[in-house]
Amino acid sequence: METYQYLSGLSNGSYKLTAWVRSGGGQKSAYLALKNCGGAEQRTDLPVSASGWIRIVVPVNVTSNQCTISVNSDANAGNWINVDDLTFTPGTSGTSIKGADISSLAKSEAKGGVYRNSSGTAGDALAILKSSGMNYARLKVWVNPADGYNNKSRVLAMAKRVKAQGIKLLVDFHYSDFWADPGRQDKPAVWAGHSYGQLKTDVYNHTYDVLNALKAQGTTADMVQVGNEINGGMLWNEGSTSNWTQLAGLLNSGYDAVKAVNASTTVALHLAEGGDRDGTRWWFDNARSNGVKFDAIGLSFYGYWYGTLSDFQTTLDDAASRYGKPVFVAETAYPFRLDSEDSHENIIDTSGELVSGYPATVAGQTRWMNDVASIVEAVPGGRGLGIFYWEATWTAVGGNGWDPTHASSGNAWRTRRCSATTTGCSRPRPGSATAELMGEEARHGLPGLLPPSPDGLKSSVAYGSSVSVKDAECRTRPRRVRDSGKTRCRGQRREAGARHAEDSQRRDAAAHPGLAEGTRTRRPRRHRGRRRREVLSVPPGRRHPPPAARGHRHAARQPVGGPRALPPRRDADRRSRPDV
Repeated sequence: METYQYLSGLSNGSYKLTAWVRSGGGQKSAYLALKNCGGAEQRTDLPVSASGWIRIVVPVNVTSNQCTISVNSDANAGNWINVDDLTFTPGTSGTSIKGADISSLAKSEAKGGVYRNSSGTAGDALAILKSSGMNYARLKVWVNPADGYNNKSRVLAMAKRVKAQGIKLLVDFHYSDFWADPGRQDKPAVWAGHSYGQLKTDVYNHTYDVLNALKAQGTTADMVQVGNEINGGMLWNEGSTSNWTQLAGLLNSGYDAVKAVNASTTVALHLAEGGDRDGTRWWFDNARSNGVKFDAIGLSFYGYWYGTLSDFQTTLDDAASRYGKPVFVAETAYPFRLDSEDSHENIIDTSGELVSGYPATVAGQTRWMNDVASIVEAVPGGRGLGIFYWEATWTAVGGNGWDPTHASSGNAWRTRRCSATTTGCSRPRPGSATAELMGEEARHGLPGLLPPSPDGLKSSVAYGSSVSVKDAECRTRPRRVRDSGKTRCRGQRREAGARHAEDSQRRDAAAHPGLAEGTRTRRPRRHRGRRRREVLSVPPGRRHPPPAARGHRHAARQPVGGPRALPPRRDADRRSRPDV
């Protein structure tokens, strides 16, 4: 079905269509389009969002003084969409960052990982990703990691390769020897026992040292993260959010060091839980009131953990408008299969863990990436910068574990991987089909992922229908590579949970002396519109209980019935929209 409106007498120039939409999913296709405008048709798919309204935009350049607005739904029985408040106004939209974290690349290559394009030809992973649209690379920095990767010298070497491809560089400082995230912010061993004042100097010196060395070799960082997923602060316990004065001092030391090397480098602060508006407000309100300096806001958003796409848009829009800063997705990922071809367990391996409307298929993964990009593009005021996929280059070759202290640890955070020693892996068939770059996918720089080749292989990497990664002779998939300490890592819990549980409980006991042994605290999260604090009983040896399957309270649904049959707006629907 198509509902359309023809516009004539337009002045030539840039325009954008804005609309609020909902969709129960399941359609063969559902999208808004601008066509007959003098150039190629422009499309934006409707994200799957049964319970919350989402704002999307479609940009176009009118060159023929006319344009047709088109609402399309190729649906099955029972499918539905809502489209409301369409506006067509002068203006532009788009995202400048089409990035991926490639921190694992050097180690993967050293352990035998081989990267191939869709035709099966081996090549440089960065060149393959660049040819498929990637324009920004994210590299993490550890101070003194046990395996010798992701330290200063390794980052310098990789930065040369990144810049040689004409790709911009984001440097992600963890200020640790290990993964830093909401559940773990360990000081580097060489900083242990340092006073708060000395830690401020450590942060400045380390940040300046790495960035100045990058500048000296002609690879100046374009953006820098001062800390990684610092919801609970950094450099615990001195820099935890229980002491905002000290945390602000540490963050500003990092900011000052960045600007001392290059005043034009963007400084970003990065939080997890990108669907938690209240938690994000609480953090940045405290940061602002304590004088923390920053240029941009980065959020991690994994839809199977961090809320709905509507929650994500509400959080992203609110952060951009409330603090007047550009925003971007520092991390996102989605699986395209649930089974495994190696000895390591997938972090997402059951259908109940998936986001409703986004199956673990090549098409489902592609749809997820495009819909997240559409939400970033729709941030008001052009403040949506783009997205970084996590993680594009990890391979399951032997010795390439996520834990730098444990080479055989595997990687519980990947969404898909294939080991060179796995008997179930097939070789790629040269000349396997690739998806076309067109419409919305081309606009976001997120081309359709490689569909199944005749021998049943599938391929998908952060950006590109024409790119795949391989462990020796086997294709790999996008994955997430870390001991995050977040709540949902089953394979990781078995390998590292017992080791970390004691540390976690000790930190909780220090912060909350009244808690019984074996319990952990949880930060405030949104729950049916209210904030609450929870104390969750967790058996020793586990990080958190697994998330319960999320259900949706469906709002009134109306099918799109025919030409010009847009659904009537309901007052209840209007009230349910996020405040932006």
